[in-house]
Amino acid sequence: MESAYEVVLREMDALREQDASHPLLLALDAYLPTQDDEIFDSILDSAFDETNPSSTSLLKLSPLCLTVKVFGRAMLVMQAFQASKEKYVKNAPADDPWKTRFLAYADVDLNTANTMGSKVDLDVNRWDQVKLEVMSDLMKQALNQDDAAKARLMQAPANLKEDAVPHPFWGSPNNNIGLILDDLKKEFQADDKADKADDKADDKADDKADDKADEADDTGNKAGKRKLKRKR
Repeated sequence: MESAYEVVLREMDALREQDASHPLLLALDAYLPTQDDEIFDSILDSAFDETNPSSTSLLKLSPLCLTVKVFGRAMLVMQAFQASKEKYVKNAPADDPWKTRFLAYADVDLNTANTMGSKVDLDVNRWDQVKLEVMSDLMKQALNQDDAAKARLMQAPANLKEDAVPHPFWGSPNNNIGLILDDLKKEFQADDKADKADDKADDKADDKADDKADEADDTGNKAGKRKLKRKR
């Protein structure tokens, strides 16, 4: 009987023949060295489903597909997420040069970034309190920096499913990436609605100002004509 690891390898070979640039391959290549049974169970539970219109890999909205520019350097969102751990090391001094360590993640591939992140002497309690916010902020930045990706999100169906990150917290079954994307979509929709309301209010104010200016011009013209009549 095949192990979950062997099944994933076989599915990867089939996927590579169909689409060698598929984002799932990047994800799986990065996570395979762990040989973690929990991760492989998550992969088999969520990945390789190209028929799901809510798939983040199909829509190229996974943190393994999106690129974000932070401190002037571009990297995958997942790499920036791993790099963010450098800000939360144990007993860091006030002048800790964590940004320098952060930027080093832009110079490596995803597999190396994951390894670097796993070796950070992390303040786990602090990190667990902020990691969802960190991921959400990075995803939001990435979408605001990429109009095409943002448009895909706005046109995507509800209840997105993260199927590229083979981790039970971010992917199946907890699907926190999918939940973050759904929340960001709602936030962007609310912002668009507010912007349209502001534009409408501005247009109304401009029209009112124009009408008032026209009335003033009419009054001035009439006054001028009266003066001309008196002179005659």
